[in-house]
Amino acid sequence: NDLPFFGEVDFLGFDGQGRPLFGVRESSNGSGDVYAGTKFSLIDPNKHWFSLALGGYLKIPISRDSHELARGRTSGEYEGGPFLVFGQESKGKRFRLYEDLRYIKTGDPEKNDRKILDIQDKFLLNVGMSVAINKHAEWVTELLHTQYVGGRTPSLIEKDPWELNLGLRFFVKNGAISFGGAYRRLLNAEGDVTLPVARVIGSAAPFFRVPIFDFPPQTFARVGDANGFVGYLSIGGRKSCPPPPAPSCVVSSSASALNRGERLTLTSKPTTPGYAEGKVSYEYRWEVKDAQGRPVTVSGSGASVEVATGQLPCGTYTVTAGVSASVPMVDCPSDCVTTGQTTCAASFEITEPPCPTVSCDVNGSPSPVEAGGRVSFRATGAGGGNLTYTWSATGGQLSSTTGAEVSLDTTGASAGTITVTVSVATDRSRCDQPCPGGSCSTSITVTKGPPPPPEKIKVNIPCGPIFFPFNSARINNEHKACLDEIALRLQQDPRGSVVIDGHRDSSERVGISLTRINNAKAYLVTEKGIDAARISLRNFGDTCAHESGDPNLNRRVEFYILPDGAVMAGVDELKKCASGSSPQVITTEEPAQSVDKPRATRRAPRRRAKKPGEPIIMIGSTTN
Repeated sequence: NDLPFFGEVDFLGFDGQGRPLFGVRESSNGSGDVYAGTKFSLIDPNKHWFSLALGGYLKIPISRDSHELARGRTSGEYEGGPFLVFGQESKGKRFRLYEDLRYIKTGDPEKNDRKILDIQDKFLLNVGMSVAINKHAEWVTELLHTQYVGGRTPSLIEKDPWELNLGLRFFVKNGAISFGGAYRRLLNAEGDVTLPVARVIGSAAPFFRVPIFDFPPQTFARVGDANGFVGYLSIGGRKSCPPPPAPSCVVSSSASALNRGERLTLTSKPTTPGYAEGKVSYEYRWEVKDAQGRPVTVSGSGASVEVATGQLPCGTYTVTAGVSASVPMVDCPSDCVTTGQTTCAASFEITEPPCPTVSCDVNGSPSPVEAGGRVSFRATGAGGGNLTYTWSATGGQLSSTTGAEVSLDTTGASAGTITVTVSVATDRSRCDQPCPGGSCSTSITVTKGPPPPPEKIKVNIPCGPIFFPFNSARINNEHKACLDEIALRLQQDPRGSVVIDGHRDSSERVGISLTRINNAKAYLVTEKGIDAARISLRNFGDTCAHESGDPNLNRRVEFYILPDGAVMAGVDELKKCASGSSPQVITTEEPAQSVDKPRATRRAPRRRAKKPGEPIIMIGSTTN
């Protein structure tokens, strides 16, 4: 297609009439044109699974002589253009795909500034695949297509060719020498070709004979096989293996000791001797552990990472950084060592701000104080957090052991000095340990006071009161049960005495209350042998109504036992009357007659009073 004319002719012989025949020369030997170009890698295949390269080339013709053009060795014109190469390969680099896109601008041959041929431009699309069998051989498959574009002079080839190459490529000397071969098959070959052929038809005169030609069309059958084999040989140099990378690293932290919650940054600085810094790529593996070997979460994966310290317990942590260094392998043997590993370590400490200083001051007043008096104390604390107070004293009785204010009761304390101490604690902690508190103390002087008052002897009510029917003073069996209890109590306490109070309702006979207490006394004396001197009678008449307000309960007799040392005032404290009453002891009344009929009774002999320890002899009788 480069030379769309028939070119040089060869003598083919004579026809049947003895005329010479000429045909197109089918082959021509000699050197071809010179190609020069360059390629720039845009994506490095050593760093990525895919690659991209951009380049261009220029074809320089070896000659512009018409004889050379006729022989088909050259078009005599420059041509060239850009190309774009893509590549993809598997992780193990055993399988590769590559694509080649080219646009070629062709020149048109001229003679005396006149174009003699119009040669089309070309767009090339080549696709290839290689599969490594081992490190010395690979299988190669290529599909090549040329698409002619633009106007042209009619030519021998009318089709845009498709070609398929199948072959092997071999590598020795670590790839410095490679060679191979492939079977090339033209997938859309042309058929028979009809061309004009020069033919001698006579000669002309008169001076000398000149052959006369005509150009009848002649069909040439396509002979031979358009397919064939191609060979490949490459001899070059290979770089020797670079020194294996031996990286080292240093780990640094933004702080060797920091408070919990503060930001912590860890940085690894690797170096690889023998390599410039930009020629080595690094990968990092980080590991942070506490003192018990438990892992700590790290944010990031590069040369610098961060550790969140907000939830970390106080303590020392170890940092280990693993560094993998990789150097590029360009034009090197495949078995070169291009990676190296190292580790480096550091440590940091997590803590908390120092504990606050806790102090206190305490004062008490009054001082000195007489024994039995009270002293008030107040503590004032200073320091961080919420403060609590705990009190103690070497004497007396504290009102409380907690709080900022307490008092001390010195009752029973000996004269002298009492020391009061308050301990102050804070709720602050440092690294889960409570912060220390403080303490302060003061002393007071206790002086001897007046002797304590005698112990008050309590009056008690043994039983009763006993109640009576209207205008009745008769002692019945129920009354006797209470009187027997009183007699027993008096016998158990020979120095005790009893007070008997009589009461009546205002509707009863005047003096009936006096009769009632006389009958009670008579029972204790005559029946129980109680000394009359140990019995005191008080007649209140109707001046002390029952506290309930029920008039039926006004008809009553009340009993109060006074142990030795007890006074009558104790009886008055226990006595209760209805609201609005004005109790008075009446001494002007005479005993009234009971409405009960008297019964004939045998008078019991008078007995002496029972001595302590003698058995009680009960003698039943009825007293009116």
